[in-house]
Amino acid sequence: MEEGNCCHLVKGLYSEILKMAGITYGEFMNIDEDLRFLSGHHQYYRQQQTVPQTVQEYVPENQPEVGILSSVTKKDRSEADIEQAQKFAGFSVGIASLITESLISHPCIVIRRQCQVHHKSHRFHLTPFTLFPVILKLQRRQGFGTLWKGAGSVFILRGLTLVTETLVSEFSPLPREINQYSSLKHIFQHLALKCITYTVLTPFYSASLVETVQSDIASEKPGVLDTLKEGLFRLTCWRKPRTNRLIPIWMLVGPSVLHGLLHYVVSSVVQSLSSWFINLNIQREKERLGIEEKDHVGVTHQCFSDLTAIFMGNFVADIIVFPSETVLHRLFLQGTRTIIDNLDCGTSVTPVITRYEGPFDCIETILEEEGAAGLYKGFGALLLQYLLHAAILKGTRVILDEVMFAVRKARKR
Repeated sequence: MEEGNCCHLVKGLYSEILKMAGITYGEFMNIDEDLRFLSGHHQYYRQQQTVPQTVQEYVPENQPEVGILSSVTKKDRSEADIEQAQKFAGFSVGIASLITESLISHPCIVIRRQCQVHHKSHRFHLTPFTLFPVILKLQRRQGFGTLWKGAGSVFILRGLTLVTETLVSEFSPLPREINQYSSLKHIFQHLALKCITYTVLTPFYSASLVETVQSDIASEKPGVLDTLKEGLFRLTCWRKPRTNRLIPIWMLVGPSVLHGLLHYVVSSVVQSLSSWFINLNIQREKERLGIEEKDHVGVTHQCFSDLTAIFMGNFVADIIVFPSETVLHRLFLQGTRTIIDNLDCGTSVTPVITRYEGPFDCIETILEEEGAAGLYKGFGALLLQYLLHAAILKGTRVILDEVMFAVRKARKR
């Protein structure tokens, strides 16, 4: 691979990781410069000043500034400090959101997936309230770490997603990102890139699912690279499964691509609508208060607006595709000889033994044996996941609002 392609690949991965935190690459570079300013590098500050250079001369603390120009300088410095604090606060909010999504939400994902694949369970856990006693019993019996099993495989899967999308976009005309000004052709090309990514990652997603739902007390601890090994093995056994009940991977590619594409389209549409609605409310509030269009909008407020739109998009998409996710997880797990925790009681384990012939047979069997509610097993864990996410975001915003208020109050003195 050429040096230029390597640079584009690294920058693409870096940008995607920051995007998961709700921050663009350009915003992060600005934040990096702002942090240097706050640590004593005043050259950046001087370049951003709008008053004449003669006014920006450094004045020692023991020599008071006099005149109108000195008051202007103090005001500009105060506004600049507040702006730098806002940018740093926005960066902190993005990182907090990333940690919440990756670590704090993972126990809810584990519980949800175990409920989805347990076809013989009598308790469907459609609300979060029925999950609390089970979670406590699991923790007492297997330890606190049992709720974070498979977290490493989830991070590996995200890394593979970033690498696959970056490589495909670098060596093909398919764009990785689109915006509101993209043409219809670019949108379909972008969706084609997503389809290629979902196709390549189907066997690895199946391997990651096994590590997430298998019981710690009845299964061996997976290695760091077991997700890659098992995914490559299933990829090589494209047509010939190693057991009679294991569904060939080529039969799972279609449902996996449709599921992933539906989730991505729904989340993107809802995110765009939420962002438009939030910005519309902000505009109406500014007009009501008589604020001019050119006035600065706090970076923290804008960051929370973007994170709220992302939150709403993912939440609505997860609700809509929940039945298809249940079907897909059962098909992935069939024939893998996986033993899961019995979430009816939380104190025993049970093997997953099914004989689905395909997606349609799986849907018919679930409706016949478990009813329509069987497609929503573990829905309470999904609600609990987003309740925790929303509570952390809300708490972070309250804390940062108090910090920004204290900063402004201190600067006015």
